Amino acid sequence: MKEKQHMELSVGAIQYLWRQRLNMEQKREQQKEKDKAFLRKYRLRLRMEILLLLGNKCSNPNCLVPNGCMDSRCLQIDHVNGGGAKEIRKFHCGASFYLRVIDKIKSGSKDYQLLCANCNWIKRVENGEIRT
Repeated sequence: MKEKQHMELSVGAIQYLWRQRLNMEQKREQQKEKDKAFLRKYRLRLRMEILLLLGNKCSNPNCLVPNGCMDSRCLQIDHVNGGGAKEIRKFHCGASFYLRVIDKIKSGSKDYQLLCANCNWIKRVENGEIRT
C-alpha cells in the first residue's frame, strides 16, 4: 500500500501564496469598480439619448417653469398611460430598460413623455397612482 505523500510548504511559500490570493482579490475589486463606472456612463449616455428623442424639456403645457423645465437632472421619463413600475420590474438593469424605451420611441410609440419631477408627482397624485 502506498503511503500518501504530503507536500510540506515552507513558511515563505505559504506567505507567497497568501500574497497572491490577496492580490487576486484586489484585482477583482478593481475590476468591479471599473465595471460599475462603465455601466454608470453607459446608462447616462442612454438616458441622454432618450431625453433628446423626447424633446429635452417638460412636456406638460401647464408646467410651472416658464417654457418647460429643461434641466436634465429634473426630467423624468413618464409613461403616458401609467404602468411604468410594472414595465421597469421586467428588466434586471436600467440599461436594458433604456434600450427598450429608445427602440419604442424610434419606432413611433407615443407611450413615453418627459415631465419635470414636480409635474410627474402632480400627475401621479391626480391619477391615483400613489397614495397621499
